Amino acid sequence: MTSLRVSSLTLLVANLVAIQVVEGCLYTIEQIVIGEESAKDYSKPREYTICSRRDITVGKLDYSNKLIPGSGDSPIPLRSNLYIKCGTSGGRENKCIVRGGDVQVDGTNYFGLDKSDVIENVVIEGITFIGTSRYSVWATKRGDITFIDCEWKEITEAYVPLYFDYFNAANRNSYLDVNFIGCDFRNNKFYGDGAYPAVIVANGEQNRLNLERNLFIKNDYEFNNTQFQSNSFLIETSGLLNMELNCFSENKIGVAPVASYGTQILSERNFGTQSNGRKCKYIARFDTQVQFDSFAPGCSNYETVEFCERFLTNSPSSSPSNYPTDIPTGNPTSEPSPSPSYVPTDIPSSSPTTAEPSHSPTLSSSPSVSSKPSDTIPSSSPSIEPSVTPLMEPTTSSAAVW
Repeated sequence: MTSLRVSSLTLLVANLVAIQVVEGCLYTIEQIVIGEESAKDYSKPREYTICSRRDITVGKLDYSNKLIPGSGDSPIPLRSNLYIKCGTSGGRENKCIVRGGDVQVDGTNYFGLDKSDVIENVVIEGITFIGTSRYSVWATKRGDITFIDCEWKEITEAYVPLYFDYFNAANRNSYLDVNFIGCDFRNNKFYGDGAYPAVIVANGEQNRLNLERNLFIKNDYEFNNTQFQSNSFLIETSGLLNMELNCFSENKIGVAPVASYGTQILSERNFGTQSNGRKCKYIARFDTQVQFDSFAPGCSNYETVEFCERFLTNSPSSSPSNYPTDIPTGNPTSEPSPSPSYVPTDIPSSSPTTAEPSHSPTLSSSPSVSSKPSDTIPSSSPSIEPSVTPLMEPTTSSAAVW
């Protein structure tokens, strides 16, 4: 991809070309798994519709990452040219819920149906994800995934709700591009020492994020966080970041809603109320090692100060949804507390007892993309490269290791 920005309409039209539609709606994820097992050619688009008003529980994994029989459905398997939607219209108002389990959406080779290294042209639309013990979404392959009109809420015990960790030292110009369009992130909480202190983590420059018209509301990443003044965000990324028309409301964040580490940032018309970080109101940019070591990021403010512009134009979803109405339209009623004056403390070494330690997110050079960079491009980038290929489980992090 030459640009991270993706049109949901383009994606959906592409999926409709010679698409293989599974007849009728599906009651379980297992039916999707069976369909994918029988698909001999992942280059052909495939469409699955989950029945409206379905509440699906995902199963737990044993110590060898095998699904425990009787504990619930398998994770949703991501394969190239896959389109999964909720109900005939694909809207969130059709109330398709995926809840519980250790991994809800699988874009790795750890639990999947095949060992391919690519997941291209994947679209998931209108699904609500609730609770998980490890990850709601975990992806480690190159390609592109788009979530349209989805919701993540009440995730309080995860290592990290959404974790993107593609890495290929042999091809540094390959990427995992992840798009969130018209999605909500609501009432999620930090789990504790050993978990990542963010809702969305893009670990390394080969993972690129695009967020358009999303709502982050009432997420608490100071809760149960002993280092919230130096280690608490909603989004952390070391890859290219595009933010447009997103809204932040009533979130508790110790440092900033967004943290970037030596990366390019494109940000337009984002709004926040009662969601200012204690260090930076909107984006904390750690562009150099000196900034990281001294805990002195460059700060960016929200571009829109009057109201949330998320709904000024039609939603990019192919089927309009009943979006929440509790988006504030005024300015923050109070200022955040003073910024911490000390250097961040060491990253905690403890982790959940079921975790298999891996690595912290890696900081590397800026991605080579054709998108016009904003004035927030770092003037210099660290040259340290990852020393190992990512392992099974992450450990806790402040999202960069210099």
